[in-house]
Amino acid sequence: MPHNAIVDASVLVSAFLFPESVPRQVIHLASQGLYALHFSPILIEEVSRSLKNPRLKKPYGYTDVECVHGWRN
Repeated sequence: MPHNAIVDASVLVSAFLFPESVPRQVIHLASQGLYALHFSPILIEEVSRSLKNPRLKKPYGYTDVECVHGWRN
């Protein structure tokens, strides 16, 4: 049984923006079953709102499609 990991919105946003980051590695390990991540609707809304913010979107240049699917290369 995997361990539970608690992440906040900043970890998820960092994992999205920075493919080589520690937050991205945490999400990757969770996808391999090492951790179980549990997301609340409030957390998902906060991440979505953050990624739609032009102050992030403009400098990092990601698309709405990437944002909806949750990952960049």
